[in-house]
Amino acid sequence: MSSHIHKYQRTTLGYPARINTGKPTYWVFRCMLANCPHYVPEALIVGRSSLCHRCGKEFIMTLKESKMKKPHCRECTYSREINHATK
Repeated sequence: MSSHIHKYQRTTLGYPARINTGKPTYWVFRCMLANCPHYVPEALIVGRSSLCHRCGKEFIMTLKESKMKKPHCRECTYSREINHATK
């Protein structure tokens, strides 16, 4: 069992999707923290705790965050949208 909260990043295992080799490409989320070999299949990431790539706080992964390469929390998403709207 892990003693930390993972900081997930979306990546592929296998051949890149742009290369048509006929071999499968799997989307997974891997923990980006040092010395952590943890991987989770894309289908199982929703509902897991992760650290935000922008502010570093813990948040629960949703379907929206599962489509991001470097998932971040909704607070960072909303604060960025508000900052862009006021400029």
